[in-house]
Amino acid sequence: MPARRLSSIQARRHFASELSIPPKTVELEIRVARLEILLHEIKDALGTLSKRTIALQAQLDHLMAKLGHR
Repeated sequence: MPARRLSSIQARRHFASELSIPPKTVELEIRVARLEILLHEIKDALGTLSKRTIALQAQLDHLMAKLGHR
């Protein structure tokens, strides 16, 4: 009886040169792409909010000037 059991399935060793792109790299690329999309959406929202804030400030300035409080 052998001291260690032998598998009936031959294990194939993989070498770095055989694998085109490791799965972790693909997963990271997908996550980075999602983050880039979210950042773009946040940047657009920030631009819109900035424009709205500037417009509101202009309206307030106009109203204050109309009331003579400057």
